[in-house]
Amino acid sequence: MALLLLLLLAVPARAQLMTQGFPLKVGGNAVYLHVDASHQTLPELLASQPGNPIEEVWMWAPPVSTVQFVTSPQEPVGSSQQWRFWNGVTGEGSLARLVGNAAYLVRGATGSATFQWNVKGRPVAPSYEWTTTGLNFLGFPTPEGPGPTWEALLEYAPDLRRQADIFEYTGGDLGSSNPARLFGGRSMVPRGKAFWIRAGTRYNRYFAPYEIT
Repeated sequence: MALLLLLLLAVPARAQLMTQGFPLKVGGNAVYLHVDASHQTLPELLASQPGNPIEEVWMWAPPVSTVQFVTSPQEPVGSSQQWRFWNGVTGEGSLARLVGNAAYLVRGATGSATFQWNVKGRPVAPSYEWTTTGLNFLGFPTPEGPGPTWEALLEYAPDLRRQADIFEYTGGDLGSSNPARLFGGRSMVPRGKAFWIRAGTRYNRYFAPYEIT
């Protein structure tokens, strides 16, 4: 029995794929991937769902040396060191594949209807390195559906709940009021949506009201 158990433990488990869906609006959409879709290139991934209106994808990937200087939600620009991008019109950009535990800004074509974007990938365990000296762009592993309120989600992180400044993209063109700051803790935190969050000055490693060990 012991030998059989050792043999079973020695066989690597084959990772299963799952699909994460995002309802995209016209303009900017902030999404957070809980799956790793790097087994395909971004053009291949988008081609697997014909008719999608996605024109641009921007990945938030600030260098460690500059992350502390991000003090306000940033509009993506090609010259920024904090963003990697892919442009579907020109085919240009530094973003080739989508990885898990990362926030993306996805732009739909002007005049397009709401579109359900499905991304198939390997599920990844939640992980995020917070900075307490600037803004973080991230999502939370909340259940499918409307999700919990911010008040409920941050119940076990009281310092973060008291100090956090939270901004969300509302869809449409980006500007001075998009992303917009959230006030109060009764709005929902849907799975797969990314938010800009200023965490305050106290260190935290919070991602959900549970821990993975």
